[in-house]
Amino acid sequence: MTVVPAGNPELGFTAQAMLCDSAAAVEGKLYVQGGGWNAIGAAAMPFTAPRIGMALLIGVPYGDTERRHQLSVGLADEDGSALPLGPVTDAGRATHLQLGFEVGRPAQLPPGDTQLLPFALNIDGYVFARPGGYAFVIAIDQQEITRLRFRVHVRSP
Repeated sequence: MTVVPAGNPELGFTAQAMLCDSAAAVEGKLYVQGGGWNAIGAAAMPFTAPRIGMALLIGVPYGDTERRHQLSVGLADEDGSALPLGPVTDAGRATHLQLGFEVGRPAQLPPGDTQLLPFALNIDGYVFARPGGYAFVIAIDQQEITRLRFRVHVRSP
């Protein structure tokens, strides 16, 4: 299973993340299909992945509630180069998907506790030009908190 707990001690945010075939976040819960992989077998290159899902569970520290934050997800190849990931716009294709979020502080939340915030991301029809290692880079407020590493390889006939 590809669950990667990580955290940035300066921020206090934590992340548990998993690659999957499809993910959904509904009413504070994650629903995952085909989860826990780290390799994609392609018949030939270039290869179009029908769907790549990511299930993210972000731990928001008590002191960072009631503030606006930015979650971003980028894709890097094994050389660390950022790859296009976002939708095509007039300015071209972005290298990151971004989402702003803010978590309230319920009255029953004891000081120092962390709240869990689920996110689901599905990327349809991504084209990989060549086999190799890749990583989804997950950051909050421009601080990397974890990477989901995987490999694309050509299947043997």
